Amino acid sequence: MLKQIEKLITMAETAVSCREDEDIEAFVMATETYLNSLEMWQAEVKTQALGKSDPEKEADPELREALNTLGAVHQKLMQKADVARDNVGSQMGDMHKKAQGLKRYIDILPSRISVSGKRKG
Repeated sequence: MLKQIEKLITMAETAVSCREDEDIEAFVMATETYLNSLEMWQAEVKTQALGKSDPEKEADPELREALNTLGAVHQKLMQKADVARDNVGSQMGDMHKKAQGLKRYIDILPSRISVSGKRKG
């Protein structure tokens, strides 16, 4: 179980180290991979806990330290994901404003189209 937790910590640190302002897709993919692995690990732990007769048994200190580290890194990742979500929302708003400006500009048609140009007279 300790190896699985260390793998989760590594995945979370990888996601935290991604720069969400430069490559949002890499950040989202790393975060999604981590969260999927975390969900699978949680389901596995839940099924193991149901099979044990003594859930009050004292946890290994290394395991407890790894879980604390995982919790801290997870918290950092969730804070970074909240900031990225806010940034993406504001970027989408800016793009919407620019798109509306372009639509207004494109929708202005000339009153007359001349193929031959001006005549000399």
